[in-house]
Amino acid sequence: MEMDEEYIDNVKNLIEQKDAENVKALLIDLHPADIAELCNDLSPEEARFVYRLLDNETAADVLMEMDEDVRKEFRAALKARGVGVTVRAPEKPVIIDIDRNSLKMIITDIFTQIERFSADNERAYVEVYRQDGKVVYIVKITVAPDKTEEAVKAATGDNSFDNARKIVEANAGRFVVAFDNGMMKAGMMIDAAE
Repeated sequence: MEMDEEYIDNVKNLIEQKDAENVKALLIDLHPADIAELCNDLSPEEARFVYRLLDNETAADVLMEMDEDVRKEFRAALKARGVGVTVRAPEKPVIIDIDRNSLKMIITDIFTQIERFSADNERAYVEVYRQDGKVVYIVKITVAPDKTEEAVKAATGDNSFDNARKIVEANAGRFVVAFDNGMMKAGMMIDAAE
């Protein structure tokens, strides 16, 4: 779909008004590549507004279609809020027995939720290791106080991590989310590639 200046201006005006329902209505018939093209024409803040309106599967598809610069802006959003990411992983890469697009969708889903639930000026911890022929991937964050209720719902099975959970379970893996004392942990255990 070719988006003209008028269409883009209309979306920008709706975003400025924080009119999520009408922005969603404009996106409903667009393919992920079209939404990514739109996001490439928006400011990073406007693109994040659009991105947060998408269901997890569409959001993952859109993120894969975006320009590298826009993806960097999404990653920079955590940094701008003072959220650092510490990764602990073995020197030798661990390879998951899953196709690349599925892995991207899982990681995108997890990091979308990190951005959604993380408290400002805190740290997200990512740990990756191999155990008994499986790869274990765990993310731990401090939840923002105003997001506690949503985090509890996410940990008790709402659809926040549905995309990641479905892909992991379809590949004979296990996906878990837990919330305790203001901390959220999300993780998966899935077969390692030999």
